[in-house]
Order: sequence, then C-alpha cells, then structure tokens
Amino acid sequence: MRLSIGVLALLILCFCPPLSSPWASEKGVLLTEDMELKVADAFMDEREYYRAITEYKKFLILFPDSDKADYILLKIGMAYYHGEEYEASARTLANLRKKYPESTYAPEALYFEGLGYWKLKKYADAKTALEEVVASYPDSNHAPLALVADSILALDQDNVNASRQDMEKMIAAYPDYPASMRAKETFGLFDQYQDLPRKSEILAGIMSAVVPGSGYIYAEHYGDGITAFLINALAIAGTVTAVYNENYAVAAIVGGVGLPFYIGNIYGSANAAKKWNIAVRNELRNRISVTLNYDF
Repeated sequence: MRLSIGVLALLILCFCPPLSSPWASEKGVLLTEDMELKVADAFMDEREYYRAITEYKKFLILFPDSDKADYILLKIGMAYYHGEEYEASARTLANLRKKYPESTYAPEALYFEGLGYWKLKKYADAKTALEEVVASYPDSNHAPLALVADSILALDQDNVNASRQDMEKMIAAYPDYPASMRAKETFGLFDQYQDLPRKSEILAGIMSAVVPGSGYIYAEHYGDGITAFLINALAIAGTVTAVYNENYAVAAIVGGVGLPFYIGNIYGSANAAKKWNIAVRNELRNRISVTLNYDF
C-alpha cells in the first residue's frame, strides 16, 4: 500500500523528534567584570567619554563589591576631566580618595583633582591639592609632576618667587626626574620674568584722556589708537563747530554721542595696557612650560 505524502509527513511529525536549530534556541551571554570593563575602557580609549562614564557607572551597579571599584572611580573622574566637566571630575576623584584612602590610584586622583580646580580657576584649592600630592605621596610618580604644576600655577598668579622655589624643591627632591634636568634651564627664564617690561594702565588712561587714542598707541594697539583718535576728533570738532555757530542743540547732541566714545577710549586704553602685560607674561610662561615639557 502506498502512503500519501500528507500521511507520511504526519507520521514523521508524530514519531520523529524535531531537529534542533541554532536559530530557534535561546542564547544568553554571562556578563562578567572583565567584559564590562573592556567595553568601558574601549569607549575611553576612543575618547567617547560620556559613553565611557555610562559603562563605568553600570559596572559599579552590577558589581558593587568589585575590588576594581577604585579604578572605576578614577576612570570616571578622568573621563569627566577629558570631557571638560571639571567640577564633576574633582568631585568624583575626591570621592575615590575618601572611600579608598589606601588605593594605589589616590596620588593620581589627587593630582588631577588639583588640575580640575585649576581649570575651574579655583586656584587656592588647586594649590592645596597639588601640595598635598607632594606631602602625602612623595614617592609617587605624580609628586614631581605636582611640583611642576604648582610652579606653573604660581606663574599664572604672577608669583615668580614661589614658582622658582617649586623648581628648586623638585631638583633637590627628584634629581633623576626628567623635568629636574630641564628645570635648571628655567632659572634664566625666571630672571627674565622678574625683569619683564610693564605698561602702566594708569598712564595709558591718562594719555588717552589728554589725547584720545594715544594710550592705545602706548600699549601698542596701533589700529585701535588711530580709530579712537579719528572718532573722538570728529566728535570734538563737531561739538566745537556747533558751539561756535551758536547751535547749542546740535552741540549737545554731538557731544552726547561723542562722550561715551571718549570715556570708552580711556577705559579701553587702560585695558589694552593690561592685555599687553598679560600677553608678555604668558609668552614667557609658555616658554617655561615648553622647557619643562609640561603642557597644561
């Protein structure tokens, strides 16, 4: 007797076990600490800082008792730092040191905490953190770095003596450190820094009060000086002419319009002198940083 195809198919389904299919079976992946850490570190290496922060935080949620928790906090702080979220960075790194005071990452955390404060222009906090690196972790690789950073920070505050003292401390305490070899070359630059020419802001303002634009010329802002002179000369000439012709209403209007330009010319000249001083100082400060091979 011949069986129809339909009956044969039914018998096969009833009496033969189904073939297993890899596509039909459910598959799961066991997430381990190492796997999650590799994902987070990969985002960090690719400079995807905010995605890295998310993965590092996920790690702390999934593995709260991990012995890598201090490392994770360091990486979160560094990701915030490189992402220019300096407040969050300093807060995270301070939390690392509070929770894990004996961590091998504590010196690095404190160092970058100080740099974060520096970026935020919290100079007193930055100086305190950098000095603490040297005092608490003198044998760490970050102690000489902290002295270099503190030296540049002192220069940013125009304290050349404190800056030089930091260099002398580094040379004495870490004579074999690469920057110590170069630090001796900075002493001549420190001498130049102390002898830098300065432009007087008061003198620049007085000069422009007497002859509009002359304070700008003194501060070597020649284009601004010529512009200020021409604008104020036209306003003064217009006012004088109107008064001479007894057209006092026009004189009041022209004088009223010109007065803000005259006052602005005085204030702008003083500010130009200040900017000149800052530019000269920063140029030498950058030369010192380059000599030390320190880029902040």
